Amino acid sequence: MKNIIAIFSVILSIGQVTALQEPEVEKAYNESDQQSQLNALYEKVNAHIKSKKRMTQDVVNNAKDAYELALKLNAKKETISAVGFLYIQAMGDNFNQKEKEEVLLRVYELDRGSDYFVDTGVELVRYYVRSKKMNKASGIAQELLNTKEDKSSKADLMLLLGNEFYFGDLDRARKYFVHAAEHYKETNNPKIAMTNFMLGKYYLAKENHETASKLLSESVEQFSLIPEYQKQSQIAESFLLNAYIQQGENELANRLCQKIGREREWDDGKDIEALYIVNPQYPNKAVRNKEKAELRYSFLVDTNGFAKNFKLIEFQGDKEYKSSFDEAAVAAIKNWRFAPKFEDGKSVEAEAYYTIVFKLAE
Repeated sequence: MKNIIAIFSVILSIGQVTALQEPEVEKAYNESDQQSQLNALYEKVNAHIKSKKRMTQDVVNNAKDAYELALKLNAKKETISAVGFLYIQAMGDNFNQKEKEEVLLRVYELDRGSDYFVDTGVELVRYYVRSKKMNKASGIAQELLNTKEDKSSKADLMLLLGNEFYFGDLDRARKYFVHAAEHYKETNNPKIAMTNFMLGKYYLAKENHETASKLLSESVEQFSLIPEYQKQSQIAESFLLNAYIQQGENELANRLCQKIGREREWDDGKDIEALYIVNPQYPNKAVRNKEKAELRYSFLVDTNGFAKNFKLIEFQGDKEYKSSFDEAAVAAIKNWRFAPKFEDGKSVEAEAYYTIVFKLAE
């Protein structure tokens, strides 16, 4: 993250102030106060973002105030860039599109030639992809790639860009992943696990389940060899399970569920995590009346990760729709897959809990 703490300083010493005329003294003190205010705002917003707490409107407003204050003070470009990038982060995905684009473009130009240019550029690509402005996203992506001369850093950038385009242009994302994978394979780089994973997701989205399962299986194996990628390995296993189920490879799906169950701890007190989900059908009458509901179940997870023997133990919502929501939830969860419980090295049936929420998009 950009750091401007060292950039901020009180630009006027006491000796300088006493040598100024009275109006200039007042102006100098005001500027000094504003510099201190800018510093305080930056530290406050930066601390909130680092804490990974939920973003609040107050934090967004503080970030905006800091950015506008930096512009007002005609601060150094490094300061405006750092505060602007902080404001961009604070806005997140809930933003005034025109305002975020303006700030991003300003920071992008300020960062040109600096160590932060690629970071800001990738953020700009993300914005354009999410805004469905693919031509602009492609233009910025190519400009970023032109700054990379060695194959290794270019491959890393292609992986980053592929991750962004995946959410708006799958085929372009695939091209980036393929180019990155070629380099990683040549150099025996462990990042090949990530490109295989993303390409597996691509083919899964394209319903080429055989190719998807091959790539995802490779990525699971590759991730498992890297200690810091264990969480990613678990995510890849869920996508691989999806590919097996779509292929109708029931035996492979069963084995994978058992493998996952063997590797993970069973927690009797918490809701179980689903490995594979089929979205429930929202009851038509509930849709028309904009009803929502929350249902908590207990059920048995069998040795292959299927749920059975459902009991609705808690319902929140209009009771008129209880049976409709219950029927829809059970019909869906019957097709889900979970990691079975293991005891003494063998999978066993065990009681589990799960809470399912029905809520219409606003």
